Amino acid sequence: MAPKSLRRPGVRYRGKGWQIRIWGRGGKLEHCETQEGPYSNAGLAAAAKRREHLLSRKRLGLPLVEREEGSPIFRDVAARWLASLQIDPDQIRKYWNILNARWLPAYGAWPVSEITTPDIREKLASFGVGVKTQKNYLTPLRGVLVHGEVNPNPADAIKWPNAARGKGRLDKVQRYLPEEREAVLGQLDKFAAHHARLAEEKPTQKNRVDAHWSAQATFYFRVLFGIGLRPGEALALCIEDYDGEFIWIDDQYTRGKHKDTTKTGHARRVYVPKALRPYLDQHPAQFTGGPLFRGYQGDVLKDTKRLNPWWKRAHAHRNVRLPLRNPYTCRHTRAAELLSQGVSPAEAAYELGHSIKMFLEIYSEFIDQYRANRDYSRFESVTSPLPHKSRDRSQNIGATH
Repeated sequence: MAPKSLRRPGVRYRGKGWQIRIWGRGGKLEHCETQEGPYSNAGLAAAAKRREHLLSRKRLGLPLVEREEGSPIFRDVAARWLASLQIDPDQIRKYWNILNARWLPAYGAWPVSEITTPDIREKLASFGVGVKTQKNYLTPLRGVLVHGEVNPNPADAIKWPNAARGKGRLDKVQRYLPEEREAVLGQLDKFAAHHARLAEEKPTQKNRVDAHWSAQATFYFRVLFGIGLRPGEALALCIEDYDGEFIWIDDQYTRGKHKDTTKTGHARRVYVPKALRPYLDQHPAQFTGGPLFRGYQGDVLKDTKRLNPWWKRAHAHRNVRLPLRNPYTCRHTRAAELLSQGVSPAEAAYELGHSIKMFLEIYSEFIDQYRANRDYSRFESVTSPLPHKSRDRSQNIGATH
């Protein structure tokens, strides 16, 4: 804490300079900037003078930061950028929250042309969050700067070292071995058969409900393992999406809300393994049509709250006893399975709905592992080997004689 002689309202020393803050109505931070200067009475006086200048502009109704010609204020550009977006409203709301919580307090009154890469990097470090969250924060900032025609975009130069990005994080991507997968699915099948028999022998409300949800859970996790869908994509499946060999993925459920697009915004036609097809061919929806996953009352299933407990029970059963893993591991297992069968990363990325870049980043360990067992004869040249020079020379000599 600074000595009282070096303290003024709205001015404090942070890092390598004096932080100047101005609050608006309701105590909301309206402007914050850092002015470089020494930790001395002279530095404090200069910062206090700068703050008084800003307060004078505020009293006159002027922007706190003088705007240069052709350099709009960040707050104005951010508002225009949000208004221009034609994406999911929930995503716009997320961007709005990030801008209000993180970037407007820092850059609200700044001309967008004055925002620099080093300053963005310092702000990200000061948030005290992980790299993934930093990347999420950077997305709307980058969009605002693009909309403000800042070129080059200072946000594009933000990079994270391998260690910060989580080098080695990919080693932690889990999967199920074939025997582990069969153990879990086998136990889920036993649950479904047991509760179906109880519901038939003693049709109480509880038995009927358990029979319904155990059957739904068994089919749901077979779909996750068999096709590698995201959970929300699986919930949105309808029997009309299935043609006997492929299934069409073009929507999803997220936090209980239906969305007309996938996470990446791209629809895809996914191959259905033959082992999964009987479950789809014999599904009750073949006769009724509509969604594959439904609640006990016949309503559309919008989340996995009633399915995941069966997943946990299957892992904990005495005949299985496997470490509990997130159901999303089914997706990683499908990726490893495709690569083990010699499917190219580009084809596997399409099946899972990834960009090739993202697929290579997440599953690089699996790719390296299965590459070791690959037949490299395919990489041999198709041309005949050239004859050795000395042999050519001897042949020529013989021809001359």
